Amino acid sequence: MLRMRCKKNRPVHVAVLLLLALAITHCGGGASTSSSISSTAANADVASDSGALLLVVKQLAASTDPLLQVATYRVHIDGPGMEPVEQEFAGDTHNAVIENVAVGADRHVEVTALNSATQAVRIGDQSAVTVSAGDVTNVTLTLDTIPIFVNLHDGDVVPNTRLRPEIVAAPATHVKIQSEQSGQSTPLVDASLNVEAPLTDATTGHLQLQPRLLAPGAYDLRVADANSGRASQVHVTVIDGAHARGANFVSGGAQRATAGVSNVGGAWAVDAIHAFVAVQRRGL
Repeated sequence: MLRMRCKKNRPVHVAVLLLLALAITHCGGGASTSSSISSTAANADVASDSGALLLVVKQLAASTDPLLQVATYRVHIDGPGMEPVEQEFAGDTHNAVIENVAVGADRHVEVTALNSATQAVRIGDQSAVTVSAGDVTNVTLTLDTIPIFVNLHDGDVVPNTRLRPEIVAAPATHVKIQSEQSGQSTPLVDASLNVEAPLTDATTGHLQLQPRLLAPGAYDLRVADANSGRASQVHVTVIDGAHARGANFVSGGAQRATAGVSNVGGAWAVDAIHAFVAVQRRGL
């Protein structure tokens, strides 16, 4: 269990914390979980002019892909008349006490789960949380999975003939992929499926598309969970694939070259740069 504090404070009355622990245990959950949460609350130090949050994080069924494994939870708390509070706790800890939160109503609590590459892979929030002086407020959040691209990264340069976006999301989830350019958003649809919201694999949560050719240019590619709306995006440059050669752009092949070009297979990287320059000169 993790306890977070900014400074040493006067402990809240033991009876209050015992009542809180009993209430949490009564609300449900396994014996070990209730016991650990109660222990966390009982160890909290709460100043009389501020409050604390007992934060419990839950997750819906998610892919076991390493990219979606949580390394760190990032907590952000804000609201009227208070300075925002930001804290982090380890991904293998599912509850923590956030101390020294300013007293008041309408507090907004958001928790973002980050993977080992600091990508946001899950998120959840709750509004209208009331923090009382010298008290511990229980907040339970269920985090939604954020779909992310597996083989595309910000700054990648990709031939349009080798653009095969692969994403990972919650298993058996409908996702929408959009290509955005100059304020215009267009669905990126697999040429064979012709479905705007395809379903991810029921076990792995993966999905790979083979879309129709995109015209050369700069794009924001965005993938969103069709149900929750949680989304992520990458900025890529698409070039004319007729001037590029080499292996297909597929999952696991993306490597960063020093020039910022995705070296997929390596053979086409130099030609890709020349093709991009030629496209720019033609004003495309």
